[in-house]
This record gives sequence, structure tokens and C-alpha cells, in this order.
Amino acid sequence: MSVKLVYETSNIGDAFSHQTYLTVFNMSNIGKMFTICQGRKFRTASTAREKTNLLNRKVNQLSNGKLAYVYVPNTSGAGFTSFNRYYFSQQDKKGVIIDERNNGGGSAADYMIDIMSREVVGYFNSKSESRRPWTTPMAGIWGPKVMIINERAGSGGDLLPYMFKEKNM
Repeated sequence: MSVKLVYETSNIGDAFSHQTYLTVFNMSNIGKMFTICQGRKFRTASTAREKTNLLNRKVNQLSNGKLAYVYVPNTSGAGFTSFNRYYFSQQDKKGVIIDERNNGGGSAADYMIDIMSREVVGYFNSKSESRRPWTTPMAGIWGPKVMIINERAGSGGDLLPYMFKEKNM
């Protein structure tokens, strides 16, 4: 599935308090506009985790379960925790949206880039009840990846999208 994502927001302000649009293009659905969030919903969300879960559910609903949503608040401890929590829990998805808007920085995010740039080397059969084959490496999202960014990131938050682009993800 070939996917191109274009991000727009109605205002330069806080990404969680303004209307956000994602345009997803693929072979069967050219240029359909999806409204991911309305500000009113996110003013009632009390934590970043709650906001992330709301966006995750919305992306899941609008993509018919095909796309994962991963928010990376920074490139320090909390950011790596968020990345691991949301990336690996959705490894059955066909593609992923990495949202690193307002990323507070921290360290170089080479770990995240290494994980996202993994390629499938092989498969092996499973004798489990599901008969679903396993991949090697075992975990990852193998399809298209896009990153949503804004100008309000710092340090490692600037480096992450740079490395993402340099790796042609």
C-alpha cells in the first residue's frame, strides 16, 4: 500500500487544541480528508497519555485499523517509554504515523531510528494455534512510515526528524 500523508493545522498554536487534518493518499482512496481531532475533545483530556490514546483511537478508526499512531513527547526517558509502548503494541498495523510535534528534546534518538528502519529478513512457521508466521526481526511495523513535525521541538526533537528524513523512511 502506497501512502503519502500531508499534515495541516488550523492554527500554529498548541497541536492538541486546534483542529488537525491528515490527508491520506493511496491507490484506492485518492485525497480523502480525515479530521483527526477537534480542539474541544482535547481540552477535556487531562494528560498527554489520554490525548495520545484519543488520537490513537481516531487514527485506528479512520484508517480501518491499518495505521498505528505513536506520539513521542521528547527524546529522553518519557519519550522512549512512549515510543516503545505505542510502537510495539501496534506491530500488526500496515503503517505508522509518528507524531513528534512539540518534542522537548533530550538525547539523540538513534534507537528509535534503528527500530523504525529495520527490515524483515525472514519468516518462520509457527506451530501455535493461530498458525501466524513469525518474522525476523521479531518486532516492527514493516509498512510506510510518516512523521508529523512542527517548529516547536528542540535538541533531540530536531534531530529525530532529520535522521528520519536522512534514512528515507
